[in-house]
Formats: sequence, structure tokens, C-alpha cells
Amino acid sequence: MSKETLDEKILNLRTAVVSSVLRKNKIKHSTNVLGKIIINKDNFSAYNYFASRKNIKRKIIIFFILVAVLISGFLIFTFQARADSLRIIDGDTIVLNGEKIRFSGIDTPESYYRGKKQFCYLNEEKIDCANLSKLQLKEKIGVNPISCEREKDKDFFGRTVAECFVKGESLSTFMVRSGYAFDFVRYSKKKYAEDEVYAKANKLGLWTMKFEYPWEWRKKIREQNK
Repeated sequence: MSKETLDEKILNLRTAVVSSVLRKNKIKHSTNVLGKIIINKDNFSAYNYFASRKNIKRKIIIFFILVAVLISGFLIFTFQARADSLRIIDGDTIVLNGEKIRFSGIDTPESYYRGKKQFCYLNEEKIDCANLSKLQLKEKIGVNPISCEREKDKDFFGRTVAECFVKGESLSTFMVRSGYAFDFVRYSKKKYAEDEVYAKANKLGLWTMKFEYPWEWRKKIREQNK
């Protein structure tokens, strides 16, 4: 008689004993994820290990594979979503499939920061440039699907930091090159410097107006609120 056959006989015997106890004592039982039947009456516990060693080994392997996939997802992820699952917060922040995403390496005028909104000026006229950046992004995306690649899990505000694309084109590059966003050198390492030079030289978008860089404007607001 092989060892495997003996294990199966012992397993069947255990199952029969536990089933008999259940019927005799009319005890309610529950089955956990490892296949154990747990019986509790007068501090009595019995276990039915109906999962074979082979199945347990397979489950352990599958578990570690899933863990590896999840861990890699924290480092980089790519997903696509329809435009109807999209909400645009401003020129550098969107909500996609319920996840708030901050475009990496760029900065746009603030639509809301500590109770205030950032404006630009054209011929002394106050311009809602935060909304202009938002509209530029919205028009670019249109009804096209978006794909994003995570560059950082979460920022200080709990947003996913990623670079997003439409038809293979980086939205960050587009926003800077069209003049409606700025190269955020502190985080971009001048990745979009050439695009900003192009927009500035051609007086595109916000470069036709007087403005404060968003990071400088936020610093000023923080100092005012001290």
C-alpha cells in the first residue's frame, strides 16, 4: 500500500468521524479557507483537514504569485479607462476610475488651495487661468481612453503620482508644450524643460499673461496663513 493511499484512508476516516459527531450532536459548524471544519461544544474542537498536502502546496504557490503581482503594482501600473469614468480637477489632476491622479513633473495654476484660487492677468484684467488649464486638458482628452503609468504610489495629499497618455502622447508633455502647465523642476529633473522653452518662445497659453509659478503662489499663500 502506497503512502498516498494510506493518507487518503486516514483522511476519509477523519471525515467520517467528524460527520458522525456533527449528526449525533447536531452541532453547527463552519468551514474556513484552509478546509477545516471547526466544532465547538463544551470546549471540544475537531478539525477535518480535507485539503490534501498537494492542494495546500498549490494554494501557497498561488498566494505568493498574487502577492508578487500586488507588490509590483505599487511600483508601476498601467490601466485604461473610458472618458465617462473621468473627472478633471484641474490642469494637472484627474480622477480616473475613482482614483485621484496627480500628473508627475508638471504644475498648473491652482483652482483651489487653502480656500483661495490662483489668477493670471492680461492687460490688467484678471483671468481664471486655472480654469483655462483645466479646459485645455479636457479638450485634449475628449472621449479618448487614458492610460497611466505610476511613478510614485502616493503623494503628501494621498494622490497617485503618474504620467498619463492619450493615443500614446504624454498629457504632461502636451500641457507644458501648449503653455498651460509648467515644468516642475523640483520633481521632474527638467524632463519638460525643452517643452517649456518652446511654449515660452512662441508665447503659447499662459505665456501671453502675467502669472506666478504655482509653487511660488502656494508658498505665498502658506506664509499669509501663518
